[in-house]
Amino acid sequence: MTTSQLDALGPVAQPEPEKTADVLPLRPRRVSDHTLRQCQWPDYQRCLRGAPPSKNGDGPDRSMADYFWCKMAAQRNCSVEEIAAKLIEVSERAQERVRLKDKGQVTITARKASDAAASERHRGRG
Repeated sequence: MTTSQLDALGPVAQPEPEKTADVLPLRPRRVSDHTLRQCQWPDYQRCLRGAPPSKNGDGPDRSMADYFWCKMAAQRNCSVEEIAAKLIEVSERAQERVRLKDKGQVTITARKASDAAASERHRGRG
């Protein structure tokens, strides 16, 4: 049978659309080279709003907000040094520590949060 004979018979069913796999393709991991990536900072105010109440009940627990913010920044591949420097910019609690000549506590918070993020990533949670 020729093509013209088939056309004369009338409409032919459209071909079925190609089925796509139900599995999502793997995406390559982010490049970990410090020079090729840029930090995407979390929203500090959102972390502050989500923090538990402080022990004296006069507002959010700023130390917990700082820690959680640092952990989120670490999950976004920011370095401890970058996190500590940015925390001083966004957190009143960190600024107070610096005024009291206790900048080391800011770095400790960034380090502990970064370690926790790395630990979760190694356990498959990050």
